[in-house]
Parts: sequence; structure tokens; C-alpha cells
Amino acid sequence: MVEAIVPKVTKTENYLQSVFTLVATELFPPLFMDAFCGRHIKTLKAMVQAWPFVCLPLGGLIDLPHVGPLQAVLEALDVLLAQKVRSRRCKLRVLDLRNTGQSFWSMWSGASTHGFSRLGMAPVAEQSSKTHQPLAPLKIYIELCLKKMTLDNFLTYLLRWMEQRKASIHLCCKKLTIFAMPVENITKVLNMVQLDCIQEVQVNWIWHLSTLAKFAPLLGQMSNVQRLLLSRSHVSALEKQEQQEQVVQFTSQFLKLHHLQDLYLDSPSFLEGCLDQMLRCLMTPLDHLAITNCRLTESDLTHLSQCPNIHQLKGLDLSGVTMTDFSPKILCILLEQVAATLQELNLEQCGITESRLESILPVLSCCSQLRTFSLCGNVLSMAIMEKLLSHTTGLFYLSDEFYPAPQESYSPHGALHLGRLAKLRDKLTEIMRDLGRPRAIWLSSSPCPRWSNKTFYPEEPFSFYGRHIETLKAMVQARPFVCLPLGILIDLPNVGPIQAMLEALDVLPDQKVHSRCLKTTLDNLSIIYCQLIGSGFIHLSQCLNISQLKVLDLSGVTMTDFSLEIFPVLLEKVSTTLQKLDSDMCGIRNFQCLMQKPCVGTLQAVLDVLLAQKDCPRREYWPGLLENVVWIQCPYVLKVINGPSD
Repeated sequence: MVEAIVPKVTKTENYLQSVFTLVATELFPPLFMDAFCGRHIKTLKAMVQAWPFVCLPLGGLIDLPHVGPLQAVLEALDVLLAQKVRSRRCKLRVLDLRNTGQSFWSMWSGASTHGFSRLGMAPVAEQSSKTHQPLAPLKIYIELCLKKMTLDNFLTYLLRWMEQRKASIHLCCKKLTIFAMPVENITKVLNMVQLDCIQEVQVNWIWHLSTLAKFAPLLGQMSNVQRLLLSRSHVSALEKQEQQEQVVQFTSQFLKLHHLQDLYLDSPSFLEGCLDQMLRCLMTPLDHLAITNCRLTESDLTHLSQCPNIHQLKGLDLSGVTMTDFSPKILCILLEQVAATLQELNLEQCGITESRLESILPVLSCCSQLRTFSLCGNVLSMAIMEKLLSHTTGLFYLSDEFYPAPQESYSPHGALHLGRLAKLRDKLTEIMRDLGRPRAIWLSSSPCPRWSNKTFYPEEPFSFYGRHIETLKAMVQARPFVCLPLGILIDLPNVGPIQAMLEALDVLPDQKVHSRCLKTTLDNLSIIYCQLIGSGFIHLSQCLNISQLKVLDLSGVTMTDFSLEIFPVLLEKVSTTLQKLDSDMCGIRNFQCLMQKPCVGTLQAVLDVLLAQKDCPRREYWPGLLENVVWIQCPYVLKVINGPSD
């Protein structure tokens, strides 16, 4: 029906206004997409003036090099803004220019209205006459990423159009990201924006303190900002005389931020010795605080531990803040204040000595909600690491632990000795086994292990390593967990156990009554660093219990000799739900990338696709997908495993 109406409508442009009063609501989105992509300007204008939804999510359709369709929409809005009384058909109140709304267009293209009330885009019931209610200002939502020295054509055109319409239009921006744009141009742009709409601010550029001071009054007007991230701030010799005044100009703005939850300050050198000025101005309890890669005084850390607005912290990042000369009691007091709520603690490269670490172990063991803990970049011996593992063994939520390679694994000249590291790994595995709690830790010579490559070392066998095939099948069919983290147990030369597991998964869909403990399909499946045969992949792709996977990790599973059709079939199986795909170190070649491109493009919910850079050196084989691809090229990291993490 749509295909029949579209060409007819686009050819009868003299009667468009009357035609769109008769067109069914559910046909508007597909007709609009056709007119927009075909650049039927008059049709677009008529459709905007009769738009039967509160919101027009235009951002997902805009082709930046061609502003013609956008001009048509804005000209149609001019007509609407000039009307004192609008037609009964038009319900338009919001123009969304963010890169969102794809689900709106795709769902309406399928003539489906399911789920639209939650998107705020459900069709509004038509009234029998024209509305005489006062018209609220039109809201325009936009993503502002100021990354060039000058404004691009799209933003320039939009801001010029808005200049004469400030009274009737509110330009709203939820997230503001700033890169290299001069502060004068930033000010011009933000003067057009409803600053109290901004909820997140990221400054990813090195600013002088004087520049930050100029930006401060604008920040103070962002009264609803919840997340603030500021990158490096540089204080020049010329600014030092005015530094105190500029610091006050910046920190005083926090008095106006009544909804701030997350504060990330990277290299805020100007806060040394005056952190208390900022802390006194915080108006709400923070969820996350990061003050990184800068010098702080002992007095600064004391003020931090005494600040009432950090007592509910979920995340604390002090990486790169040297604490070597501080009193050990200060860090203990700080951790005591946040022990009840803290979930993430980052103390990388803090110059923490063994005696200092030993002093905080009792309070660290009280952080019952801790999930992520990193000490990389500090010098620790095996003796203190054993004490650390002992004190943290009762933290049952702790799942991500990042520690430096033990001091004993280095030569006298500072070179990492892999043979020694392997022996120490075995000793740590034995220590964790004796503690009686399965866990996984990362050991790294890199200060930032979370961006590094992965090497897995499994614990000693249970039934899996004894190759008790029938026992394995029975256990899979009764396993009481949503996820089966099988990859860390796989013995590379032997594929028998993995075949048994897949056969057990095949049995489950055919059972009329599943066992009591397995009543749902898997959310996450990890089969990693092993050799599989083609039939194993076929079994996996045919298994009904993976049809709703959100995470699929096949890193280290060599696919070089597999049939080209096997992996695409598997991806098609999970295409509607998959959010993360890891095919790192799978030996994928360029021609296999070409084969996978169509199936990867169908992954509707995918957020991350991980590929080893050496697997696919030519990125042009993935055009249009690069925003979803993370390329990995990383240093050596060791992951020590003691038992499966259920």
C-alpha cells in the first residue's frame, strides 16, 4: 500500500496540503522517509505542517552534506510558528536532530505501533476542531560535539535560522562534548542553547586555567548537569599570579550544580593545595569521583575524607595521585567513609608502598559492595599480594581485580621475566585455591591493564578435565546459572568435552519439561582460546538456548579453516539481541571480513564488536561499521584464574 501511495503523493504536489489531511497516521513515517530521501521539498513541507506526532526524530535521517531537506523542514516550521491557530492534524512540538529515532522509522515502516508510547512518539488522538490553546515554544533537541575550530555547515545553518526565532524555539542539548573549538566560538553556540537542559558535559581538550575560567559562567548556568568530565588543565607561568582568582571563579560554579552525580577531573593541577575550595561548593552527594594524574597535598586528601558529599560514593578514582609521603591513616579514613557503598576503586600508579597497602587492608575488607579494584603501577611483592588476596576473599561481589606483576617477576635491571611470572602465577593459583573461593585476577606490567590483551590460565580439573562425558551432559542440563563460562576450562588439544556440552544444549530444547534449575536461555556465552571443529560451530548455531544471547565471546577460537557460511549462520541466530561480540584473535582474514559484513550489519542491538588488529589489518573491509568496532593492539597481560566465576 505504501509503495502505491508514495509515488502518487510525490507527483501531486499542488494538492499536498489537502492530501495529507486524509492520509492515515501510520503511513506518515514511511511516506516521510521516501520524500526526505528523494528530496521532494514541497512534499516535506506539507508533511511537517500536518505531522500527527508530538516528535519528529529527524536526526537519524539527516545526510550532512545535503542540507536541502533540512531547509525544507525548517521552512515548514516557519509556517507553523507563524500560525496563531494550528490545524487539528499537526501535533508537532519537538524536532529531534540527534542521531536517534531509528527504531521509530523502522517500526513504522513495518506498520507497527507496538512500543511507541514509551518513545513519546505515539500518535495523538485527533480533535474535532482546530486547537485554540496557547502554543508552547517548539523544542529542538541536538547533540553538540564541538570538535572543530569553526562550526560545520549544518550547525551554522541551524544557528542562523534560530537567531531570529529565539522567543518561539528552545534549543535543547542533553550531552555537550567539546574538543578543539576556541572558547569564544563555544560561547556563541551555547548562547543559543537552553543551558539548563544539559545533563552531561565532556571537555576532551587541554585547556589553560584562564580558558576554564572563561567557560565557568556557562557551566554555572547548566543547573541540571549530572555528569562533568574535564580533561587536562594547564597552568602557565603567566597565569600563576591570577591562579587563585581563576580557581575561585571555577569552583564557585559548583554551588549552582544541584544535580551533579559524577565528577571526573583529569590532571587538575590547579587544585593542588586548594581542593577544599571545590569540595565546600559541592551541593549534592556524588556517585562517582575521579581526581587523576595530578599532585595533591596531604591536606587535600584530609579534606576529601572529611567531605560529607563523598559518603555515598560508588566509584573513586585517584589513579596517578602520588601518596608516597602521606600518612597511611589518611587513606584509611577516606576508605572508611565510603566503605558501605563503594563499588569501584582505582589506585593505579599512586606510589603505594607495601606498608601503606598493609595498613588499609582491614578497611578494604569492609568494602562489601566492591566490584572493581585496581592497584596496577605500584610495586608489590608476593608476600603483600598473599595478604591482599586473603583480606579480599570475603568480598563476594569483587569480580575485576587488576594488580601489578609481583616484584619478584622482574630482573634486577627491571625487565619482566616471563618464566618467573609463570611460576608466581602457579603460586598465586595455589593461594587462591587454599582460600576456598573461585576468583580471577589480572596481573600486568602495564599501568592500564584493562586495555591490554588477555591470557587465560584455568584452574585444576573438575569433571570437565576428567572428561566424564555423561556427567558433563547431566550437569549442563541441570546447571542453575544463566551463564556457563566454559572458555576458561577448555583444554586446547581436546575437543571432546566441548562437544559433550553442545550435545547437552541440543537436548534441552527437545525436553518437554526442563530440569528445575534451567528454565531460561543464556544471556552470555564465552568459549575462548581453544580449537573447535566446524561441526561444533554448527551445533552451536542450531542451539535454541543461544537465540537470546546478549554477549558472545569467541576470542582465540581459530576460524581460519572453517567453512565461510558457518559464522554468518551463528550471527544470524543471535542478531536481534546481541549487544557485544568478541572475535579477537580468531585468525579472521580479509575475505572472511567481507563475508561477515552483511551478517554483522544485521545485529540490531550490537554495541561492541572486538577484532584483533592483526587479524584484519585493512579497516576498509568494514565500511559503515567502524563506529561499532574496537580495534585491539595491546601489551602483555596475564590473567590468573582460580575456578569458574559463577
